[in-house]
Amino acid sequence: MKKITLFILLLIFSVGFSQNAPITFETGEFGSTWSFATFENGSGAGYSKVANPFPGGINSSATVGKFVAGTSASGAQPYAGFETAHASGANGIGTFTLSTSNCIIKIMVYKTVISDVALKFAIANGGAQPEIKVPNTKINEWEELTFDFSGKIGLNETINIDQMIFFLDFNARTVETTSYFDNVTFSAKTAAPTPTEPMVAAPTPTKPASDVISLFSNAYTNVPITTWRTDWSAGSTLTDMQIAGNDTKKYTNLNYFGVDVTGTIDATAMTFIHIDIWTPDLTAFKIKLVDFGPNGVYQGGDDKEFEITRTPT
Repeated sequence: MKKITLFILLLIFSVGFSQNAPITFETGEFGSTWSFATFENGSGAGYSKVANPFPGGINSSATVGKFVAGTSASGAQPYAGFETAHASGANGIGTFTLSTSNCIIKIMVYKTVISDVALKFAIANGGAQPEIKVPNTKINEWEELTFDFSGKIGLNETINIDQMIFFLDFNARTVETTSYFDNVTFSAKTAAPTPTEPMVAAPTPTKPASDVISLFSNAYTNVPITTWRTDWSAGSTLTDMQIAGNDTKKYTNLNYFGVDVTGTIDATAMTFIHIDIWTPDLTAFKIKLVDFGPNGVYQGGDDKEFEITRTPT
């Protein structure tokens, strides 16, 4: 019996510290019985729950929230809005702490003007971090906006949040505006996928051709190359491709590869070697040059090797 009691207590604790979402306003779902208090709205009608006047597009639900924002002349502030009650339990946002699992908030809006929509949260003593603003980009149709609160994780005012505050038309108004909102969701922040190849071409070099010995470039005349992957290369597969119209060589499963020049190159007058590389995972890039010496013969007894290492940035 003690084990069963402990399990129930832990379950209650867990439920008590999660946000009540998604907010859909539909009967039996979050938002349907909530009370929102309007603030700083002059003579504007403020918040109400209504039948969806514009079902269709991305939102065909039956019920939505509505906010009529008052004019500056009537005493309404640009930051007029509405909020859930503190400690409202099931009739509000609940009590929760912002984390990586719930810091992305999305809200659908239907507006007749382009202006900032803003959201923020507060804790029981009224403490709050500044709101985050995202402008709508469409009018007279439903649009989903995304708010990233990950930068506020761990701050005092995002621990044990018990109030959510909305601003649907964060703007000074000469006429009243009516906005609708629905389907407020909380989700985890996901890392952007790591690109596997570049989306833009390497920069075009600007050195005069007279100052360059080019092995591989669309900008210069290249010296003859026998192969860009010798038969003693290890763990590398070579693919010739184009990035934004620029000839590019792609090496995958790279360990090391050799390049054979047709004949030899006299680089006596050169002091630098330049190469553009792009990599999603390489930690070090090494280049080794082999000088065949005065006799010009590989392993002719006077060869010299030079190796440098660079870290991709």
